[in-house]
Amino acid sequence: FFQEMMKELADMSIQQASDHVKFIYDNYVSVTGYASQIWSGIAGFYDRYPRIPFGRPTSYTENHREKFEKCYPFARKLDAEFARLLPQRYAYQKNLADNTDPKFLIGEDTTFTTITVNTTTKDRNARMACHRDAGSLNEGFSNLTVIGDGKKSWKGGYLVCPEVRVAINVRPGDLLLVDNMRVIHGNTPIEAPDSGEDDLLRMSLIFYYREGMKNLGEWDYE
Repeated sequence: FFQEMMKELADMSIQQASDHVKFIYDNYVSVTGYASQIWSGIAGFYDRYPRIPFGRPTSYTENHREKFEKCYPFARKLDAEFARLLPQRYAYQKNLADNTDPKFLIGEDTTFTTITVNTTTKDRNARMACHRDAGSLNEGFSNLTVIGDGKKSWKGGYLVCPEVRVAINVRPGDLLLVDNMRVIHGNTPIEAPDSGEDDLLRMSLIFYYREGMKNLGEWDYE
């Protein structure tokens, strides 16, 4: 493939070659990366990708639809609070959601398409290095909340934004609206509680509209 491409590039101008290489990179090169294993996944719906060039439900959503639908009331509550707290950002995100096939929206009536779920137990720790997220809608906002099972607690897990010297202790019942595409963020270690119990369970949920979803056609087309 690359040998043939080099022959094509040789006959192009510098600008044409540059544009062609960028097209190949953006559309045919996977950006899948590999790092230390954490218990992280996505639910809801996903946009086109070089290996899977069509919009679709995530694997979890497709295979556990009845369980997934139980989150709809929770998503609608977050959506309502998003609209109340940041109406201008919400309005932009809602405009895109209104032009997206409802079958790609969580609950078919929110402004969210996707949920990232990070889970920490005593055996797997979802501690993140400082980073900016990719894929969320730039003009929208991510909705971050944390849940447990009501039995196993934890300490730590502060969301840290080093550029602005802020550390936020998000606990169950809290909602944090964060511009995670622009703000560098990570989190402190997540540890067992002071009670001495060695067991813990913490799940962070980030609800958002994936920017690539605005380019999808109708459900049946995808």
